[in-house]
Amino acid sequence: MILVYLSRVVSSVALTAILCCPAYATTIVIRFQKGRIVLLADSRAVDQNPAGNRVRDDACKIHRLGSQVLFAETGNDQYQRSSPTDPIPEWNASDEAIIAYDRVPEHELQKVANVWAINVTNNFQLFYRYAPQRVRSLSPPGVPFLVGIFAGRNSEGDLQVYVVRVELDDSLTSREHAAIPIGHAVDPLDPREMPYSTNGITQELIEGKTSRALAVARQWKKKSRKIPLTTSLRGIEFLIARTGDYDAQVGGPVNAAQVTNHLTTWLLNRTCKGSDK
Repeated sequence: MILVYLSRVVSSVALTAILCCPAYATTIVIRFQKGRIVLLADSRAVDQNPAGNRVRDDACKIHRLGSQVLFAETGNDQYQRSSPTDPIPEWNASDEAIIAYDRVPEHELQKVANVWAINVTNNFQLFYRYAPQRVRSLSPPGVPFLVGIFAGRNSEGDLQVYVVRVELDDSLTSREHAAIPIGHAVDPLDPREMPYSTNGITQELIEGKTSRALAVARQWKKKSRKIPLTTSLRGIEFLIARTGDYDAQVGGPVNAAQVTNHLTTWLLNRTCKGSDK
């Protein structure tokens, strides 16, 4: 097993840049509200295989880890063995989140995020050992292989979101003397009134400044005059649907879950039946 440093091992970048990256097909929206954090996500997935790509709208991208933590991910979230002799074990991001949650006493949020970050980084490092060029082709330069979002209560009992990114960072070989230039970072996400999204188009529509964002806002006003667009569940669901008008890899029913000081609950569960830990 290849071990990574427990400190930050990926060059620091603005979290708003990580969470607003058009390279991700998935759109996950993070909404901070008084007494709760809400996660929303689309359900479109594209399965790639030699026979061609298959689009399906039944993916579950949000997971309840017990009654205390919500988890969501976007990026290269699994590895499937190509043959019985493939030396790399299969894994997927949601199973790794369950493993991390179970390993941490009291399920403390940052520790769960840290364990997940280390395990997933190890998986990518092992993949790189056998197929470095293939791993390098997984994401464009500067774009993480995988981003994990953990929402729950921190060690002080306050609601918090931690964003984990796992990525290629060639500076690791000189900066950390790493044999393999793949590392991770775990960062808290600052609460704010405006929702965050992992998809650049969704974030553009949330911010409402561009011509197409203004056009979408006018559509919403005709549809639901009294319901706010960016602070209501229905409004954000509408923005995710409109994202699909510009990004064909976003679509399908929207799922949503919330975490409060006491528990996690589903708000919209359309394709996540049976996904709870």
